Amino acid sequence: MQLPDHKVVNLGRGYYYSEQENLWLLKLLKHGYQPDTVIFLDGINERCSIETYQQQMKTLFAKAQKSNIGLIDYFLNLILPTLQLSSKILDKLNIDLSLNQLQNQNLHSLKCSFLQRTVSLADVLRENLRTRQSICKQYKIKCVTFVQPFPEIHAIHEDNMLSQENRTTIKKVFEHITPVFKQEKAIFITDSLAEYKTHSFVDAIHYASEANKRIAQRIADHIN
Repeated sequence: MQLPDHKVVNLGRGYYYSEQENLWLLKLLKHGYQPDTVIFLDGINERCSIETYQQQMKTLFAKAQKSNIGLIDYFLNLILPTLQLSSKILDKLNIDLSLNQLQNQNLHSLKCSFLQRTVSLADVLRENLRTRQSICKQYKIKCVTFVQPFPEIHAIHEDNMLSQENRTTIKKVFEHITPVFKQEKAIFITDSLAEYKTHSFVDAIHYASEANKRIAQRIADHIN
C-alpha cells in the first residue's frame, strides 16, 4: 500500500536479529531469489548469539522421550518460552507463570562470550552489519538497514509487561549500539512514533497495528 510501484514481500521472522537476518538473506540469494532492494528493521533484538533457544530445545526433546508426558504439558512448554503472552491470556489459561520470567527473556547482555573470548555487543553488531553489506555487494543488491523505535525511549509504553528492570536495560542497549548503527550508515526512524501519543505496543516490545503502520510509512517514504 505504501509502495504501489513495488512488489513487496515480507520475509520477516520473529525474534530474528542482524546475524540471523544475514543468514536468511544469504540462503534466499543462494537459491535464486534476486530482489532489487532488501530492507531490515533492527535494534531491539540485537544480541550475542543465535543459540537463544538451544537449552529450551534440549529440554523439550528430553521431555518428548518420556512416555508420561502429556500433550498439553508438551505444547505449553513449547510455546511459553518463545511467546510474549499478556497477563490476561495467562490468567485465562490458568498458567502460573510470573511476568518477570517472561520479561527476563528480553534482557540483553552487552558482553558476548565465545570460546573463552569476550567482545562487546557493539562489536558483534558492527561485524554483522559489515557482513551484510558484503553480501549485498556480492549479489549487487541494495540493502538498507533501519533502526526501529525502542519502547519508552521513542514510544509510549504504559503496560506492566515491561518491567522497570527491562526499561533500564533497553535504554542501556540503545545507547550501546547507537554509535555502531551511525558508523555503518543505518537509517534512524526512531522518531516514527513521536506523534503517536498513546500506548504503542501489544506486549513488552511488539508494536500495535497503528504503530506498525506509522513505521512502515516512514520506511516507504525513504524508499520512494
